[in-house]
Amino acid sequence: MSIIVCPLHDVEAIARARRPSHILSLISPSAESTGFQRLAPYHLELRFNDIAEPRQGLIEPSPDNIKSIIEFGRSSRAQGPLLIHCWAGVSRSPAAAFIIAFDRARPSPAQLAARLRS
Repeated sequence: MSIIVCPLHDVEAIARARRPSHILSLISPSAESTGFQRLAPYHLELRFNDIAEPRQGLIEPSPDNIKSIIEFGRSSRAQGPLLIHCWAGVSRSPAAAFIIAFDRARPSPAQLAARLRS
């Protein structure tokens, strides 16, 4: 089962081409709803800011967000591709892909990082 990572502006084209069974949207709390539930049978939208450490006025990813990412990844395992996106496709979505891929295969973190980069 493949994991596809992309920025927000590519989701519709990639979803039409690759037909994912699941779409995971990782967006800022102030962003408009994506509405991507129309593109895949299963859609999860999590809202938190793209920050590496707590900052006043911003929402950091929570342990509940991580749990939701893992559970959603597990629910997609036996189905079509899983599409994960954030705003730019370079921070939140690759981190979620790393979490899901590690949960599935338990490779060494260095091996997984190299695979995701490729």
